Amino acid sequence: MSTRFITTDIHGHYETFMALCQKVMKDTGLSEEEFYPFLTVAGDLIDRGGGGRKVVDFCREHQIHVVMGNHEKMLIDFSSGHNRGGPDYMKNGGRYYFAEFGSSDDEMQAMDDQIQWMKRLPYIIPYPEARNAEGRILVVTHSWLGDVDFMTPLTDQAKEKLIWNRPYSRNGGKPFEDEKVTDIPGLFNVFGHSYLQEPEISDWHANLDGGVFVTKWAEENKVEALPGMDKLNMLQFPEMKIWTQESID
Repeated sequence: MSTRFITTDIHGHYETFMALCQKVMKDTGLSEEEFYPFLTVAGDLIDRGGGGRKVVDFCREHQIHVVMGNHEKMLIDFSSGHNRGGPDYMKNGGRYYFAEFGSSDDEMQAMDDQIQWMKRLPYIIPYPEARNAEGRILVVTHSWLGDVDFMTPLTDQAKEKLIWNRPYSRNGGKPFEDEKVTDIPGLFNVFGHSYLQEPEISDWHANLDGGVFVTKWAEENKVEALPGMDKLNMLQFPEMKIWTQESID
């Protein structure tokens, strides 16, 4: 099957993720065996919600394709004592992930097992077999591909771009008029990382981040929540059908 399903930025919202998958399978008539092998998550499985451990376990169990997100990388850095770990990571949602594990040796081993799995995640997954009517090849990254040449070995700088690029300024969950994700000829880039009120889709890209965590996060941090968030989105490519699931956890 040349079709792919892509979602992103689950952030530990396991029940919402499950509800979205069930909705898509019901709508398409696909069984779990027909659906999950063709599902890709564009990073950020964990943090900011209380079910990241279950999301990781589920993706591993069902062999779902996952690309590296900045939250997976921050956890990896935190676990190895890198400067990007520490207080900033915990403040950015890492405390939710750590709260899902106990203090026993078995629990610490379970966490380390997940982290070792995350270390092996690719930063980019191209799908040459998945092309739209214009012949564009599907490429999934966590954030916008930008000027990264994925046909050559990725440098550390390129890897940073693939998990941190933000093509939009903060504008209430909407891109400014003059902010565009530029065309990369021959490719269709699906990503997340920068949450928007609605999925942004053009002839060459789709940003699917629906800010599933936003309202709860704003309440806990005593800041004003952006409207129109708290969703997970899923795209079927190349059919370009979108499903949305409001947060239920």
